[in-house]
Amino acid sequence: MQLYNILWGIYIVSIVAAVIITIFLIKTYYKRWTKIDFPEMIARENVMIPIPRRNSHLKGELYKRHDLKLPASTVIVAHGWVSKHENLDWINIPLAMAGYCVLAYDHYGHGVNPGNIKDPDIIPDIIKDLKDIVDFIEKREDLDNFRIGLVGFSLGGLVALTQGYKDPRIRLVIANCAPHDANSALKNMSLFNKFLFKVFLRLNFNPTEDQVSFVSPKYYLDKPLYPGKKIFLTHCKNDPIIRMSEFENNKDLLNLPVDRYVLFEKGGHHYFGQETLITAQIIKWIKENLN
Repeated sequence: MQLYNILWGIYIVSIVAAVIITIFLIKTYYKRWTKIDFPEMIARENVMIPIPRRNSHLKGELYKRHDLKLPASTVIVAHGWVSKHENLDWINIPLAMAGYCVLAYDHYGHGVNPGNIKDPDIIPDIIKDLKDIVDFIEKREDLDNFRIGLVGFSLGGLVALTQGYKDPRIRLVIANCAPHDANSALKNMSLFNKFLFKVFLRLNFNPTEDQVSFVSPKYYLDKPLYPGKKIFLTHCKNDPIIRMSEFENNKDLLNLPVDRYVLFEKGGHHYFGQETLITAQIIKWIKENLN
């Protein structure tokens, strides 16, 4: 009985410690940047993107310089799981300042957009939404529907390498910390992150075979690439959520030359300490391939 009580006490202490660490890490992430805003240079327009199959809309923002010559090249920026578009303002605003119209939106079930993240089909739904987002761009006279790029992080990178890869209207795809195969990505995640994503972030760890094939880039990247379209990748070697093997498998399947990917030694899943470098690299790739 005494041993049982000791083991039970250790278990309780471990759970409490894990919760405290998780809360600390989440607070650290959200305090990563103070609010970035340059209203004297960058206009921010709230937009409603129609999603006909759900008879609803996705809310997002268009970022563009006040002196931007229209129609302008458009860069879609897609965020990660249980995040929101403002958390990527560290890339949204520099892209707008560089002369692009940036469309940043909250995924279905994320940010201000309603939806149940516990729904096992939410990621397939998020992937399907990209088609409607590009449809929205095509209907705007201020956006150049021939020069469309997509920058995605994590879940957004998955969207980029699935629907973004196969949509011929998107000329440039930059996928950051993106998975290759849903099954292996979930299996190889660190134990702490498995606990975090399963218990607190409500990620589905038991997808069906159909769901895996629909959301895994490996089932898209073996198809021929639309002529003129270019794919770029970035990753951090010490990413504990999407392991480097996922990046390697994407890179190998795409047969990418060395000038189309960047691999950072450190930075984890969120590119901590690498923000300036990755922003500069993304802008360089866009300027070389979307102007």
